[in-house]
Amino acid sequence: MAASGSSSAIGVGLPFDDTDSFSSSNYWNAVSYDQFGNTVMRSPLNNPFPNGLVPLSAGSAGLATNLGNSITTVMRNRPDATVYNWNTGFQYEFPHGILATADYVGSRGLHLISGNGGASANLNQLSLGQIAQYGSSLLNQVPNPYVNAITDPTAPFYGQATIPLWQALAEYPQYATGAPNGGAGISLMPLGDSIYHAVSLKLEKRLTSHFMTTASFTGGKVIGVGTGPYAYVLQSAGFQDTKNINLDRSVDPQDVSRAFTWAMFYDLPIGHGRFISPGNRWMDLTVGGWTVNTVLSLSTGTPIVTSGSFPNQSQFFSQRPDLVCDPSTGALHTAQQWFTSNCFAAPASPYIAGTAPRTLSQVRADGIHNLDLSLFKNFRFTEQMNVQFRAEFFNFTNSVQLGKPNANWNPNNLATFGQITSAASTPRQVQFGVRFEF
Repeated sequence: MAASGSSSAIGVGLPFDDTDSFSSSNYWNAVSYDQFGNTVMRSPLNNPFPNGLVPLSAGSAGLATNLGNSITTVMRNRPDATVYNWNTGFQYEFPHGILATADYVGSRGLHLISGNGGASANLNQLSLGQIAQYGSSLLNQVPNPYVNAITDPTAPFYGQATIPLWQALAEYPQYATGAPNGGAGISLMPLGDSIYHAVSLKLEKRLTSHFMTTASFTGGKVIGVGTGPYAYVLQSAGFQDTKNINLDRSVDPQDVSRAFTWAMFYDLPIGHGRFISPGNRWMDLTVGGWTVNTVLSLSTGTPIVTSGSFPNQSQFFSQRPDLVCDPSTGALHTAQQWFTSNCFAAPASPYIAGTAPRTLSQVRADGIHNLDLSLFKNFRFTEQMNVQFRAEFFNFTNSVQLGKPNANWNPNNLATFGQITSAASTPRQVQFGVRFEF
């Protein structure tokens, strides 16, 4: 019997949120360490805030709230993350329980929170256009228009008649940290977006009396801006220009372009009632009746994220190095040299962006190549009494998946650039188990 069919689906989510407020923070420093490293009580429960509480401002000072210092807030009408999904598929069943499936999957993400936990963007970051326009003049001093308005003596520019030009050009120059790109932070800034296309192929042999297997392959690509919520497990070099995030559009750091999985369940053909009968009870007890399970996983790695720490690097944005050749050409792909390391150079000026993309899609970390295997056998003594023995091997071949290479280019310290010093996989693990049924 043969059957075929196709299906498609699309989903849209459009939640809404509106929030706008001032807040103050009070931290309870309960304990501290003495000179010997011992924990000592600092502020007990009967007096947790000996210096008093930070009063709630509730915006009572209006536009003068925190004037001269930094503020962090959220967008008044922040758009929530929206994801559109669509897919279509085709399935055909061959004789003997063989099923073939082909699917296409697409996804579009908008207004995604970028960074681990929603790291803030700063509205006072100058655009790359401004940085290139003013160049070294950004360090010049200009009159401070808020010299009389700033009354907090802890403010960075309190009482100063002049401020750097980069502070005067900021979108909100009345808020400052004393360093470029600071003063007006926006938490949970929805800067990220992504688009994903993939084709998935699957071939399945359904369970017969002794055998079942499934093989699947997925090929796809994720292109996006931002690191998403998983920056703590991925590499991230930061935006070059939060005013023009398309400069960071590239293959996403979590992209796995190809993945293959094969799983098998097989009753070995040796044993009583199977294709080969040992003809001896003790032989059947030892070598007969075994079943094997395997799961093979193969995939490409994720792209390498480029970053740099080099002399004369810009203090005004996250400047990446220049890419002068293809680092995958002639790459050894060993732990000592994963990619060609002499393909990077310092930009000609600290006021222009480097030419290296956010990720190197042609240079990827080591992918998964793992085989798990398990064996089990039932020892049936009576119709109601059975003992099952299991032996399970994780990473059966003891293969090593290398970790990510060092991709932070520093011309003064190239000893470890392009090298891998850790493993992403775990060594072979073996476990045995016995289950008694009665």
